[in-house]
Amino acid sequence: MAYALGFILSMGIAVPAYIKKSLTRSGAVAAVVLGTLLYGFGDASIYVALIAFFVSSSALSKVSQLLAGTEFQKIEARLKKGGTRDHTQVIANGGVSLLMVIAFMITEVEVFRLSAIIAFSCACSDTWASEIGILSKQQPVNIISRTPVPKGLSGGVTRLGLMASVAGALFIGIVYLITTALTKDFTATTIIDVLMITFFGTLGSLIDSVIGEKWQAKYFDQEHEITERKSEVLASGIKFINGDVVNFVSGLMATAVGMMVMWGIGY
Repeated sequence: MAYALGFILSMGIAVPAYIKKSLTRSGAVAAVVLGTLLYGFGDASIYVALIAFFVSSSALSKVSQLLAGTEFQKIEARLKKGGTRDHTQVIANGGVSLLMVIAFMITEVEVFRLSAIIAFSCACSDTWASEIGILSKQQPVNIISRTPVPKGLSGGVTRLGLMASVAGALFIGIVYLITTALTKDFTATTIIDVLMITFFGTLGSLIDSVIGEKWQAKYFDQEHEITERKSEVLASGIKFINGDVVNFVSGLMATAVGMMVMWGIGY
């Protein structure tokens, strides 16, 4: 019954998102599968975190496109993909959470349940940083070398983007807080959970920027400018490491660190 309800709810979100071009056809199918499994395996807080991430990120993408105007088109030209998410992006952003939910279902260890929320916090933090960061008037700088980089390129950060990163992680934390207050007993531990979600979600976004700078494939376009769109001439990074790989790995790393900390303090 839980899977059937999860399927119906997920269809109710994925179909309108496909119609509005927030998801491709493959992205909509992947979102329905992911949503169905998360609802069936997990609990309300995990599924609500998924919805909060997807709805907020899709809305921010549309707002950023509107506010950035022609600048948005220039940035999109440097990126591998646009604002319409396909199945690989759905998996990259939701796959870690699904792994944590499966582990929670098998073991019933609370750390895995909270880690599933942290995984969505990482995805939301990184997406908010990207969507809001492009509106910054400040020139992005390389997160490692601190040298100026083009807007939208992986590894570049701004103050506005960093604040958006924290806000995205905190948003998932607040959603978790509200869901917990409505469906479970609210305790002092819930506040600690929110801090964990916010901190490790933000960490995931920072790890994403570091990996994106050090190892994500970047290419030279016909004008010999740096782009993330695949071409024959590799400028830096490793060919098989694209933005989706970076998103998945950074979320997995931050979630793993969060799990170790939680186990270390006796969760």
